Amino acid sequence: MKKILILEDFPMHQQRYSSLLKDEDCEVTIKSNGFLGLVALLNEKSFDGVITDEHMPKMNGTQFIHAIKNRYSKHFSNLPVLIHTMSSLEIEESRVRDYSRVYSHKKTKDTTYIKDFLQVI
Repeated sequence: MKKILILEDFPMHQQRYSSLLKDEDCEVTIKSNGFLGLVALLNEKSFDGVITDEHMPKMNGTQFIHAIKNRYSKHFSNLPVLIHTMSSLEIEESRVRDYSRVYSHKKTKDTTYIKDFLQVI
């Protein structure tokens, strides 16, 4: 069973991704912003992957990725992260392209990309 951390501030999306991942036999932890996600990650250190929204209060998805891939790289440099967003995917990719195991996708109704992410972790 894969342990997935979801960082998403919109309750409807939290429920949607949680249901999808549970149907794929994943254990899911949900946090509503990157800061709370970082705290969960530092406390648990046992997640197999992270799915994060870009636009969240306190710490957005890009800031979260910078934190785990720079400041906490000793523990999380190989942690797979999927960042998805409703805004321009090109802008988001340019902010995280230098990090290994970071994937980006534009949010769509078709959630096949989330299942694809599970295959690489």
